[in-house]
Amino acid sequence: MLEHLNRKQRAVVWVVGLWVSAACRHLQSTLLGGTTLARDDAEAHYKLGVAAQLRGDSIAAIAEFRETLRLQPGNVKALVFLGIMHEGKHIAITECRNVLDSDPDNNAVRGVLVDLLQEKGDLNGTIAECQEWLRLEPKSALGHKFFAGLLVKKGDPEGAMAEYRKALRLKSGDVWAHYELGRLLETEHDLDAVVTEFKEVLNPSPDTDEEVTRRLVSNEVRRRIAVLLLKKGDLVGAFTECVAFVSTTPGRKFLVQLVPK
Repeated sequence: MLEHLNRKQRAVVWVVGLWVSAACRHLQSTLLGGTTLARDDAEAHYKLGVAAQLRGDSIAAIAEFRETLRLQPGNVKALVFLGIMHEGKHIAITECRNVLDSDPDNNAVRGVLVDLLQEKGDLNGTIAECQEWLRLEPKSALGHKFFAGLLVKKGDPEGAMAEYRKALRLKSGDVWAHYELGRLLETEHDLDAVVTEFKEVLNPSPDTDEEVTRRLVSNEVRRRIAVLLLKKGDLVGAFTECVAFVSTTPGRKFLVQLVPK
């Protein structure tokens, strides 16, 4: 398995392996060698599950995460880690449903279930849970934005645009909502509305997370704006966007980038 690594790389792998093994042994001794109280400690079982997952023992990890959930139903961290593992996905979904049966207002667990159902490819199930999420939290901008993405997959662009607009009313300046709304408006051929939405993406934001998203999509947005302005015959505006695009994309052939996808 390590034949393709040189001596130095093998040494690093060996040292990391020793460290992980030692950490796992320490966690195990803390739990199993401790008191009866430690055995009933959900957090300790959760940590043992993480340690087992790190060393690649999925069977032990699943057992520890299930014990965590037995002691503390609805432990979101344990549900998330169970869902990460291929063998644990269906268990995590079952555990989420069990919690929601007894605590239907637990939107933290419902959020995990929504992600798991989406990964599973159960679009109708995901939509149903997302609608329940929004029933309980109608002012969740994230919920409306997520629901909009599901409606796009379902083939309902009008419904998706309505949800993105709801998200923007709740959280003005949401970069991703403006970006996705602009992309949907492109299919409506409303060039002015598309340009307006895309230009909102380029506005700097005091929100760190929004600013990170803005920087990730800004070049793509400038490319799209330039193409739209060319279609409108606004050569000056298109050229301005080209210059901004090239200045933030050194070494790339911007003319190729401006070809509509």
